[in-house]
Amino acid sequence: MDGDAYEASHGFVWELGAGALDWLDPRPGETVLDLGCGGGQLTAEIAEAGASVTGVDLLPDLIDRARARYPGIEWVVGDIESLDLGRRFDAVFSNAVLHWVQDPSAAASVIAGHLGPGGRLVAEFGGRDNCTGLIAAIRAAHPNPPPSPWWFPDETELTEVLGGAGLEVDAVTRFARPTPLPDGPAAWVRAFAGWALESVEDEEAFLADVEDEARATRWDADGWTGDYVRIRVRATRR
Repeated sequence: MDGDAYEASHGFVWELGAGALDWLDPRPGETVLDLGCGGGQLTAEIAEAGASVTGVDLLPDLIDRARARYPGIEWVVGDIESLDLGRRFDAVFSNAVLHWVQDPSAAASVIAGHLGPGGRLVAEFGGRDNCTGLIAAIRAAHPNPPPSPWWFPDETELTEVLGGAGLEVDAVTRFARPTPLPDGPAAWVRAFAGWALESVEDEEAFLADVEDEARATRWDADGWTGDYVRIRVRATRR
């Protein structure tokens, strides 16, 4: 994922993810781990609620930006599939991140390992059928499309993966969230689907073809719209 493009053109990632904070309901004095914190916008909202929060992200440049914006918060560069901070938290929060993991069971184990008994997880990310139109456009435009790196589970699969790590699902919902893409599919691909560009000889021509393929389903009088589907879950550590 391109950190610069993500921050510059895709603020909807944290703006729309703020609804998951209602499920988290952070409380004064508790400890919260924000996995995949990005530039720290939602992490800061957790801190404003009075919680002691630690933000973790894989991209060092995003952690640098978060640290510069919010110096009073602990920031860590780390991988959600192998993280070990050596301590437990009252809650783990994650927005728009878990669909990036290559080993969902490993990520679930990391989450469980950072929660004490009764600790809670609240996460929101891409669910089954997320961005099917945009992905179809990439595949149609690509001469030899690589496999998608994303994990988009449904409610049953997510419940099974979390349960295998000792996390009991209390609530889970999957819902459509059509999302405006003011800069179009090309900017979206650059920010989130760099994997599709790795074997392309003429990037600009490829991106133009992606937009042509997407136009039939993702463009209307109001502009470009991403066919986002999100899954939101709350679970408790057994």
